[in-house]
Amino acid sequence: MVCMPKSNNPKSGMKQYQARGFYGQPKDSLDIIGIGNSNLLSSFSLMELWGRYGYTGYTCGEAGQTIFQAYTVLQEVLSCQKPKVVVLEGDGIFQGDGLEGTFSQLGSSILGRVFPVVYYHNRWKSLSIADFTQPAHYTWTDINRGYLPSKLEDSVNWKHRPKANSPTDDRFDPFITFELDAFRNLCARNGARLVLVYVPTAFSWDQQRDKVLARYAAANGLPFLDMNEPDSGLPINWKTDSKDGGVHLNYFGALKVTLYIGAYLNSHYCLPDHRNDPAFHQWGADYAVYEKAMDKINDSIHPSKVVAAKHR
Repeated sequence: MVCMPKSNNPKSGMKQYQARGFYGQPKDSLDIIGIGNSNLLSSFSLMELWGRYGYTGYTCGEAGQTIFQAYTVLQEVLSCQKPKVVVLEGDGIFQGDGLEGTFSQLGSSILGRVFPVVYYHNRWKSLSIADFTQPAHYTWTDINRGYLPSKLEDSVNWKHRPKANSPTDDRFDPFITFELDAFRNLCARNGARLVLVYVPTAFSWDQQRDKVLARYAAANGLPFLDMNEPDSGLPINWKTDSKDGGVHLNYFGALKVTLYIGAYLNSHYCLPDHRNDPAFHQWGADYAVYEKAMDKINDSIHPSKVVAAKHR
């Protein structure tokens, strides 16, 4: 496709380029893929799981991502990777809920899959001869593996907490169910185990959303980790663990979420530890850079809290 960017780096015009750094990883080298909206983008760090378990993976988080867009991202991932586990964050499944919004999302998503020019039509102004003659060369990757860390702290103002837009019954509308089924089946056909999660958020979660997702997971034999439930065992502190008043997590909240998900994956799946594999030496080098950057965040705000969490 001529209009498709020939590179995936930040200057290429690639749609949500940070979420597509998996293209720059060696083929079939990623065992875990996280897919979701900005909630996952700010709360799931595969580099932390490398440091603890030697797992490889990438967080494909996009602001405002819907389940329809998530399916497209999964298709892209499977074009070059064979993940053993796909972690799907639940908040994006509810975005665009309701027949009118869902139908619109479904239509634009299908058009984008069949005709990528829908996403990249503005590139025609900057097309060069290379766009017509050269193949795509996707080599860029994110050293944080898609995760967006933040050291900001902003506690929740519970008086101004908006109500989540949740289904009125115990099921998704038919279009969302159709797309979620398609996502689940695409994972199954490619040998990837699907894990549903809902990361902590003080704004867009409520018990009705938990009920709907839990019902879908149970009906389809999927694990569902809802980290918003009081009995989840995840000690989120809404005074210190959010970067924007409870909408998204900062690094300290993300570390808790990542270790929580990592412990579950370690207990339920036989994922390889690549830390002593020479083929993955770049991961070790990148982790050293990542850890140094995270230590700066830690030392500037909470010198003891994160160190204790990382080594518990």
